[in-house]
Amino acid sequence: MDTYTATHFKKHQAAIFKSILKEKRPVEITVNAVKTSDSNESFVLLSKDEYKQLAAIKAQLVDQATSNI
Repeated sequence: MDTYTATHFKKHQAAIFKSILKEKRPVEITVNAVKTSDSNESFVLLSKDEYKQLAAIKAQLVDQATSNI
């Protein structure tokens, strides 16, 4: 996953959005360079289709876990 600073993202957001859609992979946008527990404070930006797929998988896993109780 590519990682960008907030400043770089602001300057190049149109190209980054196009890249996310074309390559079908998320990017990380860091907002604080200070590391906490081995990770930057950041956001992950992904396409709506990827989000929907992840949400569907999560719902299936929750349903399976609930039915196994």
